[in-house]
Amino acid sequence: MRMPRDAHHVDKLSEAIEKLNGAKNIPKCLKNAIVEMASRINEVIEENTKLREENEGISTTNCGVRAYLLKVSFAVLHQGMPAVLI
Repeated sequence: MRMPRDAHHVDKLSEAIEKLNGAKNIPKCLKNAIVEMASRINEVIEENTKLREENEGISTTNCGVRAYLLKVSFAVLHQGMPAVLI
């Protein structure tokens, strides 16, 4: 069952947003854009989870979304600078 893994990523996403809001060296407009993007990604993860529950035999994945989120989050939070958005 994938639900716990999705819940884990939603928790990590919330944690990253909290850290981002506390960062002082990132412009507010960039913070707002990243928070908005993270919110949209969170919606996709939740919708994908719901679809998986409704269609148990169909395999769907959030791997691409998670990889993109992690790339952006780590670049911003650990280097203090925006990631190159692909």
